[in-house]
Amino acid sequence: MNHDVLHVFDATPPDSAQRDGFLRTRHAIDELVAPAPAPDHAACTLTLTLRDSHRALGRIAATLSSIPVLALSYAVTGTDRATVRIQVPQAHAPRARAKLNRMVDALTVTEQRPALP
Repeated sequence: MNHDVLHVFDATPPDSAQRDGFLRTRHAIDELVAPAPAPDHAACTLTLTLRDSHRALGRIAATLSSIPVLALSYAVTGTDRATVRIQVPQAHAPRARAKLNRMVDALTVTEQRPALP
């Protein structure tokens, strides 16, 4: 690690001539590190119908591991079919739908977008 980087996190700069540079550098680092406020995006609901098996839920979890899932419900019907409702942010819906369509057990995947105001 570089000595300058360590100095940026020091609360007291060595002299007043460096104070302005220290504050600017510290402010720039805070802007880079601080997370941006979460935007208020609407969620999209994907409905997946698939053949029920003891591995189906694990396959869904593995398939969607790189996508933020807001909610998931898994219901088994009496015909060895399962219905899964998955809520994802709208920006991730096309990718999630494409991944779910490639699953071996998937029969249908539908997408329900929120109504526009």
